Amino acid sequence: APPGRGRAGASRSARYAVDAADRPPVARSILAAGKLQGPGLRLREGEGEGSRVLGFGLGFGQPTAPRVLAMRALLLPMAAAAAAAVVADPPATPVWPEVFHAQLIQNGTGDLGIVDLFYDWPGGRNLNIITDAHDALGALWDNERNNGSTYYYHAGHAGDCKVIDMGVGILRPDWLKGSLFVGVEDVDGFTCNTWKAYADADTAHEVAAPGRRRLGDKAHPKAREPFLTYWAEVGTDRPVRWLFFDGALFNVVTFTPGEKLDEAMWAVPEYCF
Repeated sequence: APPGRGRAGASRSARYAVDAADRPPVARSILAAGKLQGPGLRLREGEGEGSRVLGFGLGFGQPTAPRVLAMRALLLPMAAAAAAAVVADPPATPVWPEVFHAQLIQNGTGDLGIVDLFYDWPGGRNLNIITDAHDALGALWDNERNNGSTYYYHAGHAGDCKVIDMGVGILRPDWLKGSLFVGVEDVDGFTCNTWKAYADADTAHEVAAPGRRRLGDKAHPKAREPFLTYWAEVGTDRPVRWLFFDGALFNVVTFTPGEKLDEAMWAVPEYCF
């Protein structure tokens, strides 16, 4: 019989056109330029003699009224299943504004903290002012620069400064590029797209992320697991929450694109040098 056509004697019975193990999923068949062919209503991929049948061959012959009803009864559930199987293209990964201020609640080891995060990509700097009820010296300033330097200090406490060369600059606005979209969830009253961010185990041995500058090298036991899960509001990409692989959780209370920190507040204390 010609490709896509059954034997004449079998026209009154529903039959599979190809072995199930050789047939791709219905959704893949549709997306791969499959075509419905009637009156047998077969799903076909390709053109001409090289084409092949991917779906059912319903050989009902001419569609008389009873047969039309029977065909509908069979095809409607199939169509519904195919529609459910077709997954829409994932949304684009969120991109941060080049300048913003966010207020966060952090929960790392059970101790809560409040973080004022100021991000300034054009200025090559990022500042976390971390207030923890258990820090006797008050707010800890985590002042990060694009040359890899990070300064930890308590404002007004001379001599209290730790300088670390992270070897990696601040996050790029598109730092989530390449993350895996895993679905939509309701989080803190927001409908959110959910992303899993992975370390680049082939090229990167330092991974930056908001509130945590270093994951470690690719030998780290978590290097091939998602190091961060990120939730962003559907339609706006407003960050709502992110969770690190070790359980450190950050919830975004306010997020204000374009809000800048006073220039004097960026200055690193002299006693750090």
